[in-house]
Amino acid sequence: MKKLFPVLFLIFSLMVSGQKTKSSAGKNYVSFVTLLDIKSPTKDEGYPINGYMVNLDYEKIKKLNGRKVRISGKVITVKGLTKEGGLQQGRYEDTRHILNPKIKVLN
Repeated sequence: MKKLFPVLFLIFSLMVSGQKTKSSAGKNYVSFVTLLDIKSPTKDEGYPINGYMVNLDYEKIKKLNGRKVRISGKVITVKGLTKEGGLQQGRYEDTRHILNPKIKVLN
């Protein structure tokens, strides 16, 4: 019994320890046409478009505001956190990011 307690404590502490956000680089490539609207909310890690977080800075978004564009690039999925443990920062759901998008203005 005395040996069982430290082993259980070790296993429990490993399970409760902080979670890390994992990203997986797949061979997914996406291309879509959209109308950029500066009224859409922006986030620190990018600009949410069609379910993807597109890595665009605010100045580029201002230049492309109201224009129809084709966005293409490689998709990277960032795994969300699970609801285990105490305080956590991050998203619970997986997010798909286009880190180096190619943008072509269509009009």
